[in-house]
Amino acid sequence: MTTILTTPRLRLREFVVGDVDADHLVALNDNPNVTKYVGEGPITRAAALDVVRDRLVHQHRAYGVGRWAVERRDDGAFIGWCGFKREVDEDRYDLGYRFFEHVWGQGYGREAAAACMAWAKTNLAGKTIVGRARVENVASLQILTGLGGTFVRHEDDLDGVVSLLRL
Repeated sequence: MTTILTTPRLRLREFVVGDVDADHLVALNDNPNVTKYVGEGPITRAAALDVVRDRLVHQHRAYGVGRWAVERRDDGAFIGWCGFKREVDEDRYDLGYRFFEHVWGQGYGREAAAACMAWAKTNLAGKTIVGRARVENVASLQILTGLGGTFVRHEDDLDGVVSLLRL
């Protein structure tokens, strides 16, 4: 497993097929509170494998970015994911994150997102980076504004209205 970033409490690494075998993505999407604002729900192991192989690995190979697995450094526990997705049609990179509910409120989302933005200063210099969150998702919007995100506009998404912020 290739480590991309480390912080005092976290390790961000590439996803691997073993994450599917461990049901990391299946378990993450199984909680309706976790997927409440993202228009997704439970996924099967086969769908998780497709996500890892077709989306995450492709993003890394094609664009050098990805949604990276986030683990606590002290115990190696998988707690979510954070990272970038290249949006070719919009010529930008989208910062996204998703964490298990039992770790909410502990600063892991902010810590992982800040590490990703620090990485982007070198690796995506001069590129447009955005973050999106449903308008009701106050915690996620606080992370994005805490990173210096500035409001651009509201957009209609498949499952509601999102705020688009430039980071």
